[in-house]
Amino acid sequence: PGYSQYLDQALAHDGSNWWLIWGAADQWRSLRVSAAGALLDPAAGSALPITVGGTINQAYGPQLVARPGGGVLMAWYDLRTALGVDANVFILPLSAANVPGVERCVSTGTRNQREPDLAEGPAGRVAVVFVSEHANDDHVLLHLLGADGQALAAEPIEVASAPVIGQARIAWNGSQFL
Repeated sequence: PGYSQYLDQALAHDGSNWWLIWGAADQWRSLRVSAAGALLDPAAGSALPITVGGTINQAYGPQLVARPGGGVLMAWYDLRTALGVDANVFILPLSAANVPGVERCVSTGTRNQREPDLAEGPAGRVAVVFVSEHANDDHVLLHLLGADGQALAAEPIEVASAPVIGQARIAWNGSQFL
């Protein structure tokens, strides 16, 4: 009863038991069913400690995979505000006894580069700044370019860092870039 109110679900077998997870937003539950069909957990399932939070609190695309020795790993992605509203993949281990572990971000993708801004400086040089972001780790990077647009250094200079940076802007005041 009540399963239909939830948006998503996933099912897996760990070699001994069936596992069901179901939920909506950041409210998820899990339960085990024996090979004989007996519920091994309360019918309401066990609440999972997923902490998407914020106004975009949806865990998307839940998946389960068996763990050696019993239990499962739950995987999903979300856009949690605390990580800059970037899409990141998370894993939550569940022991064979249906005890949840600690969720952790396992995204392995490259950083996003966004929000460029340009300013013309001395001798036809140009400075470009942009935000380089990845899972609650944003940086403002600056590249100095020659008059032909070629980078004057192999790597950009880090100007600032914070968990979340919205935009970076740059200007030339006649004697320095601001």
